[in-house]
Amino acid sequence: MKIKQIIKQEIMSHPWLYAIGQIIRNRNDSEYLEQILGIKNNPRIVCLEDYQPGIRSVPKCDIVAGTGNDGFFACIRWALDGVYFCKKYGFDPIVHFPENSLYKDSSMPKNVNPFNYYYCEIGNKKGEKNILSSRIKFMPRNSLLAEYLNQGISYRVSDKYIDEMSLVMKEYFHFNSKTLIYLENAINKYKINKNVLGVHVRGTDYRGNYANHPTFIEPSVYYQYIDEAIRKYSFDRIFLATDDKEILQEFLNHYGNEKIIYNPDVKRGSDNIGIHVIDSVNGNRNGYEKGLEVIGDMYILSSCGGIISSMSQVALISRIYKKSRNETFTYDYIIDKGINSNKKIFDKK
Repeated sequence: MKIKQIIKQEIMSHPWLYAIGQIIRNRNDSEYLEQILGIKNNPRIVCLEDYQPGIRSVPKCDIVAGTGNDGFFACIRWALDGVYFCKKYGFDPIVHFPENSLYKDSSMPKNVNPFNYYYCEIGNKKGEKNILSSRIKFMPRNSLLAEYLNQGISYRVSDKYIDEMSLVMKEYFHFNSKTLIYLENAINKYKINKNVLGVHVRGTDYRGNYANHPTFIEPSVYYQYIDEAIRKYSFDRIFLATDDKEILQEFLNHYGNEKIIYNPDVKRGSDNIGIHVIDSVNGNRNGYEKGLEVIGDMYILSSCGGIISSMSQVALISRIYKKSRNETFTYDYIIDKGINSNKKIFDKK
């Protein structure tokens, strides 16, 4: 066997060597290099999963919102980014949570995706389920079309991002009737109105200060901003949304039971593991209830007259949801102490 053939076979048997060889061979082809370099960060590169020649219906885009590790509103943010991408490029979005979602519930019908436990179906509109169409696979890079409004994926978001996502939410993200009944009952039960100040405080896993997550903020830091808001805008009560038992108790000790409103049925943690994760491991609570509780917190926060929070997905989506109803907060403050830049990675295992 000739040396040239041996070298060629060796290269072909190692995909990474073959890829490097192709790049070297096409190093003067600017269009080829643009495609290669854009695999990770060019939202315009589309993965065609199924092509139906001759079919003129709008291509459908499968958006798997989040991963098996993601909390509820991290998944919703992923879904918002996906639908925004579809809207810009003329695809029909189909949104669903992953099969290993933290919100998967064995008591729910097997043919219902966890996303649709709470929301009306996006995509596959009535009468169109059996129409053939090409299919686009939504990739992480496609979410960057929306996230570039924030100069990249970050807990810090721009006003432009909130404005654009609120339009997407208003058009596509509609709670189903069962969820709406739960939410309206919560608003009535806690008498939420414009005189209530919403406060969202993340504890549990935030205490661990994991990499690429916001720095944990002690409850006492919130007090000065809460007191200022009450003094300036005469809020008479505080709705506290938190996933942490100790934080709840600290607020009750500081402001008293008469001032603080909270949902006593929400399950809260007392360690450095997010309550949304630990339940999926020990099976203490079904996925549906877990999702409903955090939706309730988001919805109530969005219905308050003002809001104070650190950087979190729950607080972000509450601001987007508020905007989607063409409403604004009288007082809106985000406490930002930075993003952890260490190498401490959380693993739910």
